[in-house]
Amino acid sequence: MTQNAKRQVVIFQHYPVIDSPEFGSARLKTHRTYQPEKYLEVLAKHDNVLAVVSGHFHENSEIMKDGVYHISSPTLLKVPPVYKIIDIVSKDGLSPIIYTQLKEIEMKE
Repeated sequence: MTQNAKRQVVIFQHYPVIDSPEFGSARLKTHRTYQPEKYLEVLAKHDNVLAVVSGHFHENSEIMKDGVYHISSPTLLKVPPVYKIIDIVSKDGLSPIIYTQLKEIEMKE
């Protein structure tokens, strides 16, 4: 992030950094980001991080924390199968805006 200080950054990773409000910290430690408090401290030092995108828990969750948008994506394995589209709109002189939307896959029988 430091080497890209002049660029906007989106981080994609498997595990979310922040637990969703629905499940809280009820997760096994082995199914969570290692030392999330320290990770959040690192993120706080870099004002160029727009978002952290994850999906391990297959939940639709979006949380803004300290200017970083934490986006968790649902799964195609549930019925109905859904996926998330993430659009980042950036215009000169303005802060980027992140839009998300869920899309359902039509199942043919």
